[in-house]
Amino acid sequence: MAPPDSLVYPAGQLVHGEERVGTPDVPELLTVLWEMGIYTDVRMFQGTLPTTVQTRDDGLRLLRHLLFVKPKTKEDLALRAALDDMLVETPYGLTIRGAAPGRKALILWKP
Repeated sequence: MAPPDSLVYPAGQLVHGEERVGTPDVPELLTVLWEMGIYTDVRMFQGTLPTTVQTRDDGLRLLRHLLFVKPKTKEDLALRAALDDMLVETPYGLTIRGAAPGRKALILWKP
């Protein structure tokens, strides 16, 4: 339902100095389709567990990827300083704080 990288939107300000603009999610897409006169069927699927990593270094690599941060830059220094606040231990490993099971939706319509 929400874009996979939406969990790191709040970190955009911290790392890049500006708020990250998110991509549209399912409710926004449905609104656009309805305005276009396209009426859909929506099928929901069970959520998947959030992405987990086993080490702090793996967490750093994951967050670098999601935030488009290159190693050894000022953004990387900011990310490293905030890393312990951004990751949380779960029974499955480390994950991004606030991560919840991802909900999936399939949107169908006839052309």
